[in-house]
Amino acid sequence: MVRPFVNTVLNETYTFPKAETAIITAIVQFGIECAVTLCPTQQNSGTFSACTVSTVFQKEINALRPMEGEMPGQIQGYYRVGLTWTSNALEGNSLTESETKVLLEDGLTVGGKPLRDVFEAVDHAKVCDFMFSVFHNRRIDEQTVQKMHELFCQNIEPEYAGRYRDVRVLITGSQYPVATPEKVQKEMDGLFAWVQKERDACHPVESAARLHKRFVFIHPFRDGNVTQRHQQKAA
Repeated sequence: MVRPFVNTVLNETYTFPKAETAIITAIVQFGIECAVTLCPTQQNSGTFSACTVSTVFQKEINALRPMEGEMPGQIQGYYRVGLTWTSNALEGNSLTESETKVLLEDGLTVGGKPLRDVFEAVDHAKVCDFMFSVFHNRRIDEQTVQKMHELFCQNIEPEYAGRYRDVRVLITGSQYPVATPEKVQKEMDGLFAWVQKERDACHPVESAARLHKRFVFIHPFRDGNVTQRHQQKAA
């Protein structure tokens, strides 16, 4: 059964197969622990609205504090593998989650897999490491975004790594246009200014959703935009 999910933040509706009352997003990183859960708006209805983790999981998270010893590293490693696998899978990477984990944690490649898929996994993990290294800054700026893109694309498209696109692009399967090359810089400047001003003005989930939408509609890079928007939401 396919039920619609209503995104009350952006007023958009999505559908998910067998979308029973369940979590559809994970903990947001950078010290802001929150998530979105699907909650029925009425009994047996097929419509769901966004609920924050503060009313669902926050007590469980707080019960685990202080997170000391090996726990922070284990959490970081968990998301390093998970974010790498999900982000790349959306772009057609053939590695499974288990294969991604073995590659990143044990350094073992999988026979018969494209070299590009291996590079995407290894370099995405480097992006995650970089993201955690700038944790304390709590800033999403041009230098950080371009550095993340450079790390991810350094082996798959080195000529475009860390550079805003200078060509027009069309997004397959989408009816919405993205920024023209000559407007990318201005749009990104506006996005960074908005992030610094507005990110704390609303709930982190709402802030991440708005950042996601704005970034996608700019589509500043020739490739690798999916990876960037996932990492920025985690910020």
